[in-house]
Amino acid sequence: MRAAVPTSGDTGLGLLYTQSLKDYLIIKTTDKQYITHMTMKALVQLLPSHQFHRVHRSFMINRAHITSFSKTEIKLGKHIIPIGDSYRPDIV
Repeated sequence: MRAAVPTSGDTGLGLLYTQSLKDYLIIKTTDKQYITHMTMKALVQLLPSHQFHRVHRSFMINRAHITSFSKTEIKLGKHIIPIGDSYRPDIV
């Protein structure tokens, strides 16, 4: 299966984060939101790991958009993304 992931150029700067809802993903960009039938596992394989980081079972973020973070959450502008317990050692 091949999916077109909305990005801004080759760097993916337009993609803020993705949220998994079973076999669907909500893909949030700087100006739109998309819903696609795809698993998070499949999307992780498509995006560059140096830029996109899984921070929760249901969330993956674009590091370029982090405005602040704490032990339990990451802020991407006005969006607050939780950090999962099992992902915390890799982030904090």
